[in-house]
Amino acid sequence: MLVSRAAGCRLSGSIGDKQIFELAGRYREHRHWMIRSFSLIMAGVMLRVWTLIYGGLAAVGIVDFTFETAYAAIAWLCWGPNLLLAIWFTRRPAEVANAA
Repeated sequence: MLVSRAAGCRLSGSIGDKQIFELAGRYREHRHWMIRSFSLIMAGVMLRVWTLIYGGLAAVGIVDFTFETAYAAIAWLCWGPNLLLAIWFTRRPAEVANAA
């Protein structure tokens, strides 16, 4: 319970930071925070996707390690690549972003 309260307080503080950026007219920073936030929210979706991929590979017999071992990797795979992609997307040069 304590962990969820702490996470909720941090989330609400993070949302408050984003709203301050928007109200101050710092739309670029606000956009970057929203992209990062969305990538981390999608970690919940990716957790289920990676779990289903593991289940399919285990059912076919391609992987032979336990679910607990796979889940340790899946826990990182669900948010790590998402965040790296969001950081790359927000830090690429302006001329590349405008061309895309």
